[in-house]
Amino acid sequence: DEIRRLKLTETGPFTGEFQAIVPTSGAQALAFASESAPGRDPNMAISSKDYPGWQGEVGDRNKMRIFGVDMNDNVPVDKMSLTTGGAGQSLTHFILQTSMNGKEWTTRSRFPETKNPAPWDGRPRVSYSLRTNAVSHSIPKDRFLPDDWREAMELSSLRAKSTYGAEIVPNLSLGKLSQVGGFHPNERTLVKFRAMFYQPAAAIRRFRVDGLPVLDAKENTRTIFLIDGKPADEEAKSPLTIEREFSPGLHEIEIWTTESLGEMKKRKPSLLCDVAGKDELVPCPDAMFDPSKFPEGVRQLIEQQATVTKTDNGFDVAFGDRTQARLARVVIAGYEGVAPVIKKVTLSDRTGKALLPVQQDYQALRANTELEVLPGDQIIARYEDPVSATPKRNKHQKGLTVAFNNAEISASFLNYETTTEGRVLVLEPIRRFRFDDAVAIVIEDPDMDGSPKRDTVEFKITTSSGGEATVKALETEEHSGRFIGKIFPVDGEPSRASEIKMIKGGTLTAVYRDHENLNPGIPTDRKVTISHAHYATPALAAYNMASKKLSPVEPEEESTAKPKTRSGSRRLPEVVQERRSLDYSYVPEENLADAELQGVIGASLRFDVVVPHLALASSSEIRAYIQTDAARKAAKGTLKQPFDVSVPGTMKLTGALKDQSAVVPVGYQLNDSPQAPTNQPPLEEGRFGFSIPLILGDPPAISYANKAAEALPASAIPEGLIVKTGDIVHLGYPYKDAEGKVNWKTTQLKVTSHGFLNVMDGNYNTTLTRAFVGEKVHVRVIDPGLDTSAARDSGSVTLKSTSGASTEYELRETEPHSGVFKGVFAISYADDKLPSELPPVALNGFPVRYGDDISVSYKTPEEVQAYKVNVNKGADGMIEPFSKRFTGDEMAVQTSFVLAECFFELAKKHREMDQESLARREMAHAQKLLAEAIATHRDDELRAHAEYLLGNLSQEYADLSKNEEAKLPMYQDALARFMKITTDYPDTEFAPKAQFKTALVYEKMGEIDNAVEEYVKLAYKYPDDELIPEVMSRLGGYFQKKGLAFKKQADPLRENEDEQSKSEVIRLDKLSYPQFLNAAMVFTKLQERFPEDKLAGLAGLRASQNFMRAHQYEPAIKGFEIVYDNEKYDGREIRSQAMYWCGLSNERYAGIMSEGNYRGRGDAMNNAYKLYRRVTFDFPDSKWAKYARGRLSDPVFERIIQIEKEARERMIEALKDSR
Repeated sequence: DEIRRLKLTETGPFTGEFQAIVPTSGAQALAFASESAPGRDPNMAISSKDYPGWQGEVGDRNKMRIFGVDMNDNVPVDKMSLTTGGAGQSLTHFILQTSMNGKEWTTRSRFPETKNPAPWDGRPRVSYSLRTNAVSHSIPKDRFLPDDWREAMELSSLRAKSTYGAEIVPNLSLGKLSQVGGFHPNERTLVKFRAMFYQPAAAIRRFRVDGLPVLDAKENTRTIFLIDGKPADEEAKSPLTIEREFSPGLHEIEIWTTESLGEMKKRKPSLLCDVAGKDELVPCPDAMFDPSKFPEGVRQLIEQQATVTKTDNGFDVAFGDRTQARLARVVIAGYEGVAPVIKKVTLSDRTGKALLPVQQDYQALRANTELEVLPGDQIIARYEDPVSATPKRNKHQKGLTVAFNNAEISASFLNYETTTEGRVLVLEPIRRFRFDDAVAIVIEDPDMDGSPKRDTVEFKITTSSGGEATVKALETEEHSGRFIGKIFPVDGEPSRASEIKMIKGGTLTAVYRDHENLNPGIPTDRKVTISHAHYATPALAAYNMASKKLSPVEPEEESTAKPKTRSGSRRLPEVVQERRSLDYSYVPEENLADAELQGVIGASLRFDVVVPHLALASSSEIRAYIQTDAARKAAKGTLKQPFDVSVPGTMKLTGALKDQSAVVPVGYQLNDSPQAPTNQPPLEEGRFGFSIPLILGDPPAISYANKAAEALPASAIPEGLIVKTGDIVHLGYPYKDAEGKVNWKTTQLKVTSHGFLNVMDGNYNTTLTRAFVGEKVHVRVIDPGLDTSAARDSGSVTLKSTSGASTEYELRETEPHSGVFKGVFAISYADDKLPSELPPVALNGFPVRYGDDISVSYKTPEEVQAYKVNVNKGADGMIEPFSKRFTGDEMAVQTSFVLAECFFELAKKHREMDQESLARREMAHAQKLLAEAIATHRDDELRAHAEYLLGNLSQEYADLSKNEEAKLPMYQDALARFMKITTDYPDTEFAPKAQFKTALVYEKMGEIDNAVEEYVKLAYKYPDDELIPEVMSRLGGYFQKKGLAFKKQADPLRENEDEQSKSEVIRLDKLSYPQFLNAAMVFTKLQERFPEDKLAGLAGLRASQNFMRAHQYEPAIKGFEIVYDNEKYDGREIRSQAMYWCGLSNERYAGIMSEGNYRGRGDAMNNAYKLYRRVTFDFPDSKWAKYARGRLSDPVFERIIQIEKEARERMIEALKDSR
C-alpha cells in the first residue's frame, strides 16, 4: 500500500517543524504473482469488481509462472474456484500449494492426474524424476538439500516433457523404478523417499541409510538424508547417520539421491534404526511408518490433499477438512494460449464465510489515507524539499519496520531468591508437577503490553481427562511484557477458579493465541504440556566395570651410536601407556542380585536411580549414600539396617538429571562409557545419575553424610570414596513409598585394581630398550593394590641378567596413597665370578656383561609382566688426572661441594660483569665436581644437595639475564632440578627448600596459578618448615594482586555518571572484594601462627589493609590496633604506618554509617584525629607523620581541633587559678 501525498502541518508559528499522523490498519487479502502483463495486476483476480483478471507475460513457455493469494490470516480453507480465460486459455499443468509463512510450502494437489500418481497421505512414498528440464542437478556444498533438487522434484517434474513417477511403498525402496524403460542407462535420475514416524516420548534416536552412495567417483555428494528437514550434525562421521534427540510427536524422513538410471536400478537401499536393548542398528519395521498404527490424535496432524476438478470455466478445489493456511498459490508449468490467465478466484472457509473476492477493491485501498501494513513491512517516508540550502540535497527519506514479537509460553514453579536487591523471582521450565503445586504459566509477549498499567492476557488450559478452563495471566510489572497465570492442579473437586481437576499421571496443556507475531505473521497458538508426577517405585541400576588386557605396543628401538644420559631434566611430562581397557556395562535392578559388580580404583563408580515423580525440572536432585564394608566392620556399636549413614567414610552423593562423566585412571583406555539402555533424555525418563571416583587414602574417622558433617568445609571432604583393593562398596538410596514409609534400595560391588610395570628413561616418558654400562634404569610400577598403609609402602620387582645375576629390587611409593612405586638402579660391569647373593643394587648397581639382556619382571594376580633392556656392547672410556687426597670419603665429598659452591659464586659474579665465557668455564667446573662427588657416593642428601645447587644457579642465571627468551630454558632447567628433589629425595633437608624454589620459579615465570599450587603443597607437606611464613606471605600477596587488578580496572570509571560505567564498577568491585578478604585471612593467620617471625608485623599490616580495601573497616581497625600496640615491630616503618591507616579506616568507617548515627560517626572521627596526632608525636620524622599532618589540615577536623583548643585553654586557666 502507499499514500501518494500527505499534508504536513507546522507545529507552531515559525517553528519550521511539520508533522502528520498516518493511521494504519491490518491488510486484507492480497494477490501476488511472479510476473504480470501490463495492466493485468494479480489483485484484479480477487477483486469484487469486474476486471479482466491476472495474466502472465507472453514469452518463454518453459518458464514457471506463479499466482497466489496471501489471506494475511490463519484461515480454515474449504472451497476454492479458479476461473481461467475461457476456451483456449485454460491451465494444463499446475501444482496447488499452501503455506503458513511463505517459506515452507505444502503441495496439496498436482494437475493433471497423470502428474499426480500416489498423492501423499502419510504412508511411505518413493517418487522419481527423469529429464528434468535437461539440466543436471547442482552438487551439494554441505549436507543440506540444494534448492534445485527440491524444485526439480516438486515443480519442474510437472512439465509435459518430464517423466515423473510415484508410488506408495511399505518401507525404503526404489519401488518400480527398476521397471522404467525407454531411457538411456546414463540418464540422470532424481529419487526422493518420504515417510513419517511417530515418537511417543522424547528420546535420543539413531538412524542410518544403507545401500545408497554417499559420494560418486569425483567425491561429489549423491545422497542427502534429512529428518525434519535437518541433516546429520557436522560432527557425525557419515552424513547418512543421524543421531539426535526427538521430541514426542510426528517426524518426517526424507532421503534424496541422484545417479544414472542404470546404476540406480542396481541399488537396494535400507533404513536402519536403534531398538531398545540392542547395540546394533536393525532395519526399521514397516509398521513404524504405517499411519494406521499412529494414535488417532496424531493422525490428524498429517497434511491432507486437496481435490482438483476441471470445470467448463476453470477448476474447483476442495480442501481437506483440517487444512489451515495463510497463503495459497498455483505454480503453472503448462497452459493454453499465449500466456496463463486467471480471471477470478473465490474462496470460502469451513463455516461458509466468503474470503475471496475481497470486500474493498485494491485500487480504492491505494487511494485512501490509511496505510495497510503487515508484520515485517518496511514503511518508507519520502520528502522533497522545495527550498534547499544545499544544492542537490533536496530529497530525504526515512524508514521504519512494522514489527511484532513472537510470543513464548512455558510452565514453571514460582521460586524466589533473596539477593541484595530483595526477593527476586526465579523461573525454571518444568516437566512434571505435584497435586496442589502452584504451577505458573509464563507468557512472554511484549506486544500485549498496551497500557501504562499492568496488562492481562488469557490462555486456555486443557487436561488429558477432558477438563478445560480459561485463565488470566497478569503482567509481572508495568511494561515488562511477561505475564504469569497460576494454576493449581488438584485430585479432587476444584474449590476455586484457579484450580483444575486432573487424573493421576495425566497431562496439562496450556494454549495461548499469539495474535501479533513475526513467525508465521498471523494468529497462531503457542503451547506447553506438562505431566502430573505420579508415584512410581524407584529403580536402582548400576554400571559394572570390566577390564581386559590390550594388545601390547612394541617400544621403538633406540639408537646405540652413543651413550645417552637418562637421569634427565624432567622437562617432559611422564607418560603412562594405556595397557588395559575399561568397559562400563549397564546392570538393571532385576539383575543386580545375581550380578558380581566390580569397580576399579581411580575410575568413577556410576549408578542411576530412575524415579520420574521426583524429576520435576532440570534442576531436580536426589541424594544417595555410599560406604565400604571395611568401614562398617571398623564402626563401633550396632549399625542401623539396611544402611547406616553414620559409618565413618560414608559419602553423601547428589544425583542430577544429566549424563555423568566418568574419570578414567591412568593406564586404562575407555572403550564403553557409562550409557543408559534407553535413549530418552534423563529429565523425560526421570533418570538421576550418580558418579564418584574410587580413590586411595587414609581410612576416614568420621562420616561425611550425617548431620555433623554439614558444618565441614568443602576442603575437608574427600574428592572420592576412599577404598583399598578387595573392599566391598555398598550403595544405598533412601525413598518414601506410597504410604510415606522410608525404604532403601541397595546393592554392592567389589573393588579391584591392576598393576602396570614400566622400565623407562629418567623422564619416565620413553620405554628403555637399550642401555650402556654405567647408565641408570628407572623402574615404575603403578599398582593401587600395593598401597596398604598410611605411610609410603613398598613393592618389588625381579631383576635377572642372561649372564646369571638375579635379585629382588625394592621400589618405594612416591607419596602416601599415590599407588605409584619407583626405583632407580645403575648398570655396573660384573666381576668374573658373580656372588651367590648380590650386594644392594641401589648402592652397587646391577652387575651385567656386555651384550646381556636385563629382565625386569613384576607379578600381578593376573599375569607376570616383564621388560627386557639390552646392554650395549662396550662403553666410551676416558682418563682424568686427580691430585687431591683426603683422609676420608666424607671430607672429600664436603670439599667437592664447597669448591663447587665457590665456582658457582665466581660464575655469578663474572656473569654480572658480562664475562660470559669465564662464567661458563667456572660453571662447567662446578658441575664436574658435583658429578664426581655423587658418582661415588649414593647418599640421597648429597644428591639432593647437588641438584639444589645446580637448580639454584640456573634460577639466578635466569634472574640476571636481560634477554626474556633466554630466561625461559634456564627457569625450566631450575624447575626440573627442584622437582627432581621433591620426587626422588622427599625425605632430605633440601626437599622443602626445593618445593619453595619450585613455587618461586613459577612465580618468576608469571605462572601464578602454578606457583600458588606449589606453595600450598609446601604448606601441606612440610607444615612446620621455616619457609612457611614466607609461603603464606606470598600466597597473601597473590590474592592481593588479583584484587588490585580488578580495582585498577574499576578506578578510571568511578567518576563517570553513565549507567554502564556504574554497573561495571559494581561488577569489578564485587570481583575484587573476595580476593582482598582471602589475602586478609592469609596474612592474619601468618601473624597469629608465627608471631615471632620477622614477617609477622608486616603481615598484620597487610591483613588490615586488605580488610580496608574490601570495606570491612571493623576488622581492619582491630588489626591495625594489634600492630601499632606491639612495640616489637619496627616503629618507623610498621607501627607508624598502622596508626595512619587505622586513622583513615576510622574516617571511612564514619562515612558509611547512617546519617542518624551521630554518636558512632563522632567517635570514629575522634579516633581518627587522635591517631593522626599520635603518629606526629610518636614518629615525627616518618613519612606517615607527614601524611597525618596533611589529613589534620582537612576541614573535617576543624571542629575537633577547636574543641581541643578550647579545652586546653580552660585547663591552662584552671592551672593559673590554682596557683
